[in-house]
Amino acid sequence: MSEWKCGKCGKEYEFDEFMELKQVQAVEEDTNPKRQHGFVNVCECGYIFHKDKWQIRETIELDFNGKKMNVDVSTVFLELNHFGYYYETIIFADMNINCEYQNRFVTKEEAEKNHKEIVKKLKEGNFKLEKNYGFINEPYSLTISQFDTKTEVKE
Repeated sequence: MSEWKCGKCGKEYEFDEFMELKQVQAVEEDTNPKRQHGFVNVCECGYIFHKDKWQIRETIELDFNGKKMNVDVSTVFLELNHFGYYYETIIFADMNINCEYQNRFVTKEEAEKNHKEIVKKLKEGNFKLEKNYGFINEPYSLTISQFDTKTEVKE
């Protein structure tokens, strides 16, 4: 099974093949890339790994009993094989919220569909927020409902 996959042409590379690809500076403005941001690999089709990868990111403002908090729904093409999965959705929340949502997918279509479903559920209030007693840094825990249920805030 290949380890790296191009996000443009779909070519898959074993580790040794990937390491032999042409490299370009990770940050063009670097004056000394070996000491600064380093280099990234370039596929034969011209796709620059880590720079050109597909991603969707949406910030959603949620209202928890008058408290406004933001969550970011991020779906990305991983480029690196994770047991057959190349796409991943994660929810990043304000520092006051503990949210452990993460899901991986085989295809871009699955990832896009899931991303839209998660965003829709959050916008429609289909989540649960509970007080984390004893947690000073993350006083709330956010759970995305698998069913169409409205916002539940437990103090």
